[in-house]
Amino acid sequence: MTPWSLKKRLLRNVLLAVGFGWIATLSVGIYALNHEMGEVLDGALKDDAALVAQLLAHDQTQAIATWANSHAQNTDWQMRILLPEGPATAAPWPALGRDGISQTEDWQVVRQTTPDGVIEIGQSLKRRSHELMEAARAFLFLIIPLLLIVTAAVILTLRKSLSSTIAFSHRMRRRSAEDLSPLSADMLPQEMAPVTDAFNIYLDRIKDLRAAERHFIANAAHELRTPLAVLRSRIEVMAATPQAAQADARRDLIDTIDRLSLRVERLLQLERAEAGLGLARERIDIVALIRLLCHELRPNSNGQPPILFDDSDLDRLDISSDRDALAIILRNLLGNARDHGTGTVRLQLSPQGRLRVTNPAPPEASFHLERFGKSGGSAGSGLGLDIVMRLARDLGIPTRFEILPRETGPLAQVTLDLPVCTKDQ
Repeated sequence: MTPWSLKKRLLRNVLLAVGFGWIATLSVGIYALNHEMGEVLDGALKDDAALVAQLLAHDQTQAIATWANSHAQNTDWQMRILLPEGPATAAPWPALGRDGISQTEDWQVVRQTTPDGVIEIGQSLKRRSHELMEAARAFLFLIIPLLLIVTAAVILTLRKSLSSTIAFSHRMRRRSAEDLSPLSADMLPQEMAPVTDAFNIYLDRIKDLRAAERHFIANAAHELRTPLAVLRSRIEVMAATPQAAQADARRDLIDTIDRLSLRVERLLQLERAEAGLGLARERIDIVALIRLLCHELRPNSNGQPPILFDDSDLDRLDISSDRDALAIILRNLLGNARDHGTGTVRLQLSPQGRLRVTNPAPPEASFHLERFGKSGGSAGSGLGLDIVMRLARDLGIPTRFEILPRETGPLAQVTLDLPVCTKDQ
């Protein structure tokens, strides 16, 4: 995009507005001036005709001749007198048939009939146009100092108004990269307030990302320190164990590595949930996604409880969400239900997009939604449900955690209201 100058654009627009406004005003003024000047000049012609009529009534022909000779040098003014007896005076306009003001091709003529004769006095239209143009030219020249004054005023106003903006930019350049405090809009024009507000929102996002980064480092240090120490000690024990007795040590080592890998995966999920990055909105077949997860988490040889999926006879149900984030939510819920439940994990999906995850729970069971919250004796990391809550909030999925009493024991239930796609989506 081609860079542009606010000062130049504003100056150009102001000058164009003033110029066009002045021209429009001048046009109206010339029209009004032409009308008023015509009335004045027509009045003068009528006065001249009345004067000649009085002289003619008193038989002052010599006075009329003298008066007419005084205008002889004025080619823009002519007079014709038609007497009952005698020849008519020559005039540059044709004969007129009525009294009053008449306009021919080049003359404005006043005609007055008296008992002693007919008086016609005319004035050149070119002369009138010349006088009008002289007046218009004077008005037109007045716009030059006006435009100079407006130009100087706009430049000085912009220079003073933009000085605070320039000072603001200098303060921004001197800012430390670690300074994420909100920007102050003091001394800035009101028009700059949306810019500072938007920039402050952007700074808040950066601050959140920095906080998420620090939390991730702290969480990683907290979660990985103990498993790594256990892993090191078991390797040392295994190295000191006779070859024949190393089978159990290897199994313990593999279990420790699996738990460590799970914790690393949960930490990465938590980092994504806190950062809020990469959450797309796409059409997802939730039936196919749940079936894929059920196949992925099918019971192994360690006696894990089965996962049953009731799809309400739906072959397909499209929702609008982020595929990866939703898979993380469901995988954590299923893993939590399997690890802390006492029986079969069930998923029930309704055509309206309501998904329930239920499993039998031990007595005194409860959901620990806070970070690192877990029941006594739990081998989990305490991050799974925190990750579920954060991702569900960012995806706009209402989530409820309930412990339902039953005669056979409590039932843990998590309900997700998934956004079902409409036909237009």
